[in-house]
Formats: sequence, C-alpha cells, structure tokens
Amino acid sequence: MEFVGCQCNEVYTCDECSQSKKKINNLKAVGNFEKSLTIVLDDLKELLLSKNRKYGNSMFEPSGVFFKGDRLAAINSRIDDKLARKKSDQDDEDEDIDMDLMGYLVARIIINKGLM
Repeated sequence: MEFVGCQCNEVYTCDECSQSKKKINNLKAVGNFEKSLTIVLDDLKELLLSKNRKYGNSMFEPSGVFFKGDRLAAINSRIDDKLARKKSDQDDEDEDIDMDLMGYLVARIIINKGLM
C-alpha cells in the first residue's frame, strides 16, 4: 500500500517513518497506471490473505455441509450473489463488492490453472 507523509519521501514508506503513514484513498493522486495497479493489487492481496486467515482455506477446501458441488461451482455461486447485490445496489458500507469480485475471479484462475 502506498502512503503519503513518509519522511524518507519514498513511494512506499520505510520502517523508520511508519509513524507518519496516511493511506492514499484517491488513486488519481498517484498519477500513473503502474503505481495505481500496484496499489489495487496490493490491496486485493491483503484482502484475500485476511479473508483466508479469517475463514481458512474454505474457497479451495469447502466443507460441503450444504453445498455438494465442486469448488468452481461454489465460487461461481458466490460471484452470482455479488453481482446480484451490485445490480440491485445492495452493497454494505463495510463491503467492497468490486474487490470481492476480483478476489473470486483470482480464485477461479488459481483453480483453473491447477495451482490449488
């Protein structure tokens, strides 16, 4: 993640300047695609790792208590649910549907490539 206010004036703050971090909320402030892409992908990675710690490896190793389909069908179902919420404008304040959708699409790619 990128921060402003670092005393070392680096794009990514150094450990010594960690007290003066402020996350950039407006990607336009970055000014170039590569930096913007890095911020978004770093945020996505952080979200996916956080959810994996919170829920375990359930996307790749579903419990199968109610849903008996395969992993890809389960992820497709989650994508359908997110798209339905997006279409009906039902996103919660603490939910980022776009990031969640990207996460599920990354999971699809991981499964389709046979990585998990």
